[in-house]
Amino acid sequence: MKKQNSGGNLNNEIEKLKASPVFALTLGAKELCHSNFWKWLIDKDKNFAKIFFNEIDVDKITSIEREKEHMDIVIETVNGDYVIENKLKSLPKKEQLEDYRNKYVNPKDKTKHFIRGIVTGISKPSFDIPKDWEFVDYEKILDGIGNMFQSANLTKDDKIVVKEYIESSKSMLYVIDNSLEKVGETMDCSNFNELSKIKLDDIVKKLQADSFVHSLNKEIREQFENLVREMDWGFDIRPDFSNKSSIVDVRFIKQINGEEISLGVQIQDNKFKKMVAYSGDSTSKRESKDELFKKYLSMGWFCDYDKNTKEIFGKATGQRNCFCSYVTNTYTFVYQYFNIEDYSFDALKEEIIKQMQYAFKIIEHNDL
Repeated sequence: MKKQNSGGNLNNEIEKLKASPVFALTLGAKELCHSNFWKWLIDKDKNFAKIFFNEIDVDKITSIEREKEHMDIVIETVNGDYVIENKLKSLPKKEQLEDYRNKYVNPKDKTKHFIRGIVTGISKPSFDIPKDWEFVDYEKILDGIGNMFQSANLTKDDKIVVKEYIESSKSMLYVIDNSLEKVGETMDCSNFNELSKIKLDDIVKKLQADSFVHSLNKEIREQFENLVREMDWGFDIRPDFSNKSSIVDVRFIKQINGEEISLGVQIQDNKFKKMVAYSGDSTSKRESKDELFKKYLSMGWFCDYDKNTKEIFGKATGQRNCFCSYVTNTYTFVYQYFNIEDYSFDALKEEIIKQMQYAFKIIEHNDL
């Protein structure tokens, strides 16, 4: 992410956002508000479409649609469609982009044609962008709007609103960028109280997790993919977000007849979890949480827990029972956790490598 030159310091920019009517209307940077604003701009002057797709022939645009088949913005032309998938509050998923592209692969409907798509956000996702898609960051979009709006087909009042949109959005980027810079390469989320007042803490937490996933992909993915390359298991690293908490998942995954078993670790808040999970539609075949715990306890993945010591794996824990779990109709997740003491990327990476090497031994020795 590029450093924003917004002037002033972090507290000043937070106060600007609190005072901004446009930022208030975006409900703390809700994606749909930005998408609606971009569509409004293109409706006003089709040349704004070139900010997103510089090669587009604006004279051939036939319509601009919002939420067409769940896609954020679809710019339809006589030659085919251009798709914008806007991600700000949420992290993009590779599968979603591929699914949107596949909507156009229909031999029964030759009228649909996908030309190109962009996914927007604060920083480039931790996965490889699929074919026919490109990442475009918010800074580039705001700069493009700023370069065009004074000469665009807008009224004087329109231009006042656009100017405020650019300024408030750049203040938002400044706050996000500087908050990430302050926290550095750690997963420590304890200092985001001020950001929560303007509803930006969730974005920073997600980007923080995604940054760690970038690092893990670069440094450990190949190592563990190679371990299971000749086996029925796969390996995955991904960020997530739940209950106001950023999550990083590192798992070995095995698919069996449409069902899935995964073994690995999960980092959430101050918890370092050793986990096993099962997902599948067949509740009759799925092992119960107690059965899963006992099975992996016997293999040595989990350990006996004496609640009186308040330790697990020789480390402090907040666990009150021998294991924790959550269960749905199709998913069973069982874990034990210890409290994280060092949140730095390097320390967490070292612990992840240690635990995933042990998880591989569990798989190998038990012929899972």
